[in-house]
Amino acid sequence: MSKIINTIKRAAYAALAFQFVCYAAYAADISDNISEADILVLDEVDVVESYKELNKSGRTEIPREYIENLPKGNANITDLLRMAPSVQFNESYRSSLTGGEIAPEELSISGGKPYENLFLVDGMNNTSILNPADFSPYDTDSIGGYSQKIFLDSSIVEKMTVYDSNVPASFSGFMGGVVDIKTRMPEKEFSGGVSYRTTRSEWAEIIVDGTLEDKYKFENSENSFKQPRFEKHFVNFYVDVPVTENTGFLIFYSRNESTIPLKFFDGWKEQSRVSENVFFKGVHNIDGGRYLEFSLSYMPYEGIYFTPNTLNSEFTIESGGFAGVAKYVREEGENKLSVSVDAASTESSKTAPNELKAWIASGSKPWGYLVETEIGNDGNPDNITSGVSREGGYGTVEQEEKALNLKLDHAIGSYRFGGEHLLSYGAVYSFISGRYYRPEDAYSYSGARLSADVVCNGDTGTCVDGEQYFYKRSITPATDVDADINEYSFYVQDDWTAGKFNLRIGLRLSYDDYMENANIAPRTRLQYDLFNNDNTVFSVGYNRYYSGNLLYNKLREGIAPSYEERRSTYQNQLLEWGETTDGGDIKHNFANLETPYTDEYATAVDQSLFGGVLSLQYIQRETKDAFARMKTETQADGYKHYFLTNNGRSKYRSVQVKWNKFWKNHSFMANAMWHESETSNKTYDSDDLEDMDDEILYKGKLIKRYDKPKDNYNRPIVANIAYTGKFFDRLVISPVFNFRGAYRQVVLTDDAYPAGTTGEDDPITGDPVYKYVEKYEEEKFDVSYTLDCAVSWVQPLKRKQKLTFTVEVYNVFNSKNEIGKSDDRTDTTEYKNEYEIGRQFWAGVAYEF
Repeated sequence: MSKIINTIKRAAYAALAFQFVCYAAYAADISDNISEADILVLDEVDVVESYKELNKSGRTEIPREYIENLPKGNANITDLLRMAPSVQFNESYRSSLTGGEIAPEELSISGGKPYENLFLVDGMNNTSILNPADFSPYDTDSIGGYSQKIFLDSSIVEKMTVYDSNVPASFSGFMGGVVDIKTRMPEKEFSGGVSYRTTRSEWAEIIVDGTLEDKYKFENSENSFKQPRFEKHFVNFYVDVPVTENTGFLIFYSRNESTIPLKFFDGWKEQSRVSENVFFKGVHNIDGGRYLEFSLSYMPYEGIYFTPNTLNSEFTIESGGFAGVAKYVREEGENKLSVSVDAASTESSKTAPNELKAWIASGSKPWGYLVETEIGNDGNPDNITSGVSREGGYGTVEQEEKALNLKLDHAIGSYRFGGEHLLSYGAVYSFISGRYYRPEDAYSYSGARLSADVVCNGDTGTCVDGEQYFYKRSITPATDVDADINEYSFYVQDDWTAGKFNLRIGLRLSYDDYMENANIAPRTRLQYDLFNNDNTVFSVGYNRYYSGNLLYNKLREGIAPSYEERRSTYQNQLLEWGETTDGGDIKHNFANLETPYTDEYATAVDQSLFGGVLSLQYIQRETKDAFARMKTETQADGYKHYFLTNNGRSKYRSVQVKWNKFWKNHSFMANAMWHESETSNKTYDSDDLEDMDDEILYKGKLIKRYDKPKDNYNRPIVANIAYTGKFFDRLVISPVFNFRGAYRQVVLTDDAYPAGTTGEDDPITGDPVYKYVEKYEEEKFDVSYTLDCAVSWVQPLKRKQKLTFTVEVYNVFNSKNEIGKSDDRTDTTEYKNEYEIGRQFWAGVAYEF
């Protein structure tokens, strides 16, 4: 196999050298090859043929017909991406425990981690590099984040194209897949509309297993990881305004809101989530082949939380922000030039009280009494005294990311030299700035001591005269640190057709002053058209993809570490705080690293069948130099040091088949995938990996840690079917079926399992020294399947006005689908089994004019 792979590599580089010779010959003669006859103005495109072409192996287009009519869920783009092959969702997707959330779910494409995907919105990079690995609202120092900077409402999306293999050289900064999103253009006639959708917990079957006490605790949940009640309201408004025959605008606004009541002491208190889109887009057609396009958007997301049974603990998490794109496009036949500039200012921040205190419940601090509940022997709830009265929070943290991108893409057009060539090239300059800001010291007080004689000397915040005082506190200092990255990249690509053969050969060069690595990424694909009519096409490709930067890794090097202080009393008088000499606090260190990359080998066949395209594809990927975390013991400075290495690695193999067809008022998409993958570490911030060659016990055998199968985004068999059809010009029916095969998930069962001896003897006792390793076993999960369906009725009114009534039903059969127990989960649920939400209804109405 390795010989075949090396042969493919050598052939790819040889072909690349030949393409540069072709390009040089073409450049020398370019002025003689362009004439007035070659310059064409774009006219209408055959939609059926375009859709057919864009759904061959390696790419899947989700067009407007699907976006408008399929079940929308939380109205974000990721809910629609589940239809694409090579896409897998987090095991917690659609969990019965968290039905009130509205933020986009994380996903994996072709085995990549969620933050290794590239999301583009009208050419703007929408992938976050501010600690996107894990969102954790209750974290003390950071809240983590999401893989996307802004959460785009799917209502303004014209189409989405998912690249899962053989990705062209024009895309960079990913090791998973690419999601290229195009927002819709303004209409040529004045029009608009308003819509409303809603659902709530009463319209859903929430499946919870466990004892009577488990179910009671869920129904009376105190934290956001268990949401027994929720209510969602989604509203959007748009208007298309044609100013002249060649100029038009689109104005769009949406507000998606969820309220989540939770038990708070002896009552109920609401948490909330709000996602808004304010979007303005303008287009000016200069002439038949040139136009200007620009957009401005403000897309904030806000979540209001509180810490369970903690007084004055409400805090706000904010993400999203501002973005703008301006683009000039010139099209003259096959010659297309695009020049764009985009800028974004986004955040991932938390605003919270600055002091967290754990008092002993007392007459002056009574709220810690009777805050926990369990089911008694008589089947009725009994209250338990917790003994602790908590208040406050972990302090405010602001994380900001600003980006400016200048981009050029130029498809020069076709020329002949040993066949026909379509040459393109492009360049990108990016300036990215990040900031981590904690405006004030944050304090966490613990170790409260009762003292009937204590005198607080005016310290009423952390001491109660004659009752209690805190003797210990942890201090997280105020911090203000920033970092900048300049990135430069250039690509060239040529599609060379000679007879039945087509060779797409590309090369991407990139450099940044953050990691200071010059990366060379070849992109190659060879196709053979069996009958020279595009009906049966075989292809094979070798490609390399380099990851994007993670700016947060540099920022946190400057974050001041926490430290501990203690105090006592002298003759009942409270003394001043003094810093301890205890170690154990953490510092982060940045080191020069290689850029992680993935090598991909793909082969496929695309067959025209029944008016659509049947694609069969095999993908093999190997990721090297991935980021992994290591930790030292306590050093001379009293701190343990975290730092990143390039020790991470992973492997991925998949076979996928898909068939798509689009005709008249009907669209159909079907696909299935089998895959297997292994990874050394779940994220760059997951469990410390001292050595990727460490052994673990898996299924009774010792293996290397990096050979352990993934424990999330790892369903071995996934199949999807989606259809949308319009009948009688009024009725639209859009079912989506998803199947996931039975699988065995890897779970840790023992973190110190004796696995034989090391071959050495104890120098004191002379006894053999045993080797202890982590032990993993497999846990079986059954087949799961869901059928979702949206049904719409369109009622015409006067002129061009119409009303549309929609009912969406999720999990129509009310299937009881068990969720895998991923270690990526940030909560610690006590339930033995966790399930997807059962049958759920949404209702909506829209008015358009």
